[in-house]
Amino acid sequence: MLCAATLSVAREADAQNRPRATRRPTPRTRVAAFERVLSEAQARTDAATASAAEAKTRADAATARADAASARADEAQARAAAATTRATEATQRAERAERRAGEATTRAERAERRATEATQRAERAEQRASEATTRATRAERRAAEANERAARAESRARELETTLAAHDAEAAHAAADADIDTITDAPRLATAVRGDSAEDAVARPDLPAEAPRPGAPALPAGRALAALSPDACLDLLRAQGVAFDRVPDNDAPGVTTPIRLRAPIAGIRVAPSNNPENSPHAVLDCRLALAVLAWAPVLRAADVVALEHYSAFRANARVGGSGPVSGHASGLALDAARLHLANGEVADVLTDWGDRTRGSEPCTPRDDEAPRARLLRTTVCEAVRADLFQIVITPHHDTAHQNHVHLELRPGVDWSYVH
Repeated sequence: MLCAATLSVAREADAQNRPRATRRPTPRTRVAAFERVLSEAQARTDAATASAAEAKTRADAATARADAASARADEAQARAAAATTRATEATQRAERAERRAGEATTRAERAERRATEATQRAERAEQRASEATTRATRAERRAAEANERAARAESRARELETTLAAHDAEAAHAAADADIDTITDAPRLATAVRGDSAEDAVARPDLPAEAPRPGAPALPAGRALAALSPDACLDLLRAQGVAFDRVPDNDAPGVTTPIRLRAPIAGIRVAPSNNPENSPHAVLDCRLALAVLAWAPVLRAADVVALEHYSAFRANARVGGSGPVSGHASGLALDAARLHLANGEVADVLTDWGDRTRGSEPCTPRDDEAPRARLLRTTVCEAVRADLFQIVITPHHDTAHQNHVHLELRPGVDWSYVH
């Protein structure tokens, strides 16, 4: 194909160089021209080839550069995508970090609140602990005081047991002194109380009870009566309108404020059994008289007009004759035997007390109790509830008390014994 092209070029050149006048070239001329044309064509072909090769080289270089650029572009795009991905991830991490920071801030605020609350709770707990310590200290102090009181109570209980153990013999001795074996003589006191016998009444005229003075002070409550001083006690008796005589101290040794009643106390005659009012057994301490005065409203409400007793004061009386000093020695004890009623009836402890089961509670109500038994038990237990007497011994205690109720004031004690 190259030769045909060359030949065609040579013919065109020959036609151009041929003179207008037609002359037939010689073969040598044609060959020379042909070689000349062929040489030129070869030169142009070589030039074109070289140009093509150069162009190809440049094209290859351009292609290579384009490929490199494309590769770099791809790499740049990949890096850009990676950077975008990393940026997105970084943004997401930043958002998560911000959320975590917000959560951390919230937790920190909650922690601060909890810390504040914990501090407040700790302060309250410390305050409660301090209060508890204070209460514990007070409790320990009270426990120590209670132990001391318990020890004193045990000591008093032992002393009281000793006293009560020997009291049986004393009660029997008191009954003998009062001639209680001749109980049938009791109506004599009842007659004197009712005024049926002028002979008995003349033996000791009945003086009317004086009315309390206007504005008279009220009686102290309960055992506070036993703590009164002699002057305070006498002033109260006078203010309450109680008629009495002072008894010389020599006639009643051991009695702090000995007196003898000249008339009923608030409408209640108080007298010893089978003995006139001038009997030594009629002497009593002023405080015992006030206790009977405080008891009088209960007795009057039961229609009682007289309280008959076996004895109040007995000089140098001791429990069992040789035991501890008895309350009778100080005129602070009364052995109540009978209650005389306004209708002439007599409620006698010996015959009317009713149930006397040993060791049972005296002031527990009994079912189907006879009226006189109920009267005796009710009046005695009202005095117990009012704390007028600190020692009360009933027929429930022993046989020595089957005929009377022992009522005794005990100054300076914080206990009571009711049996």
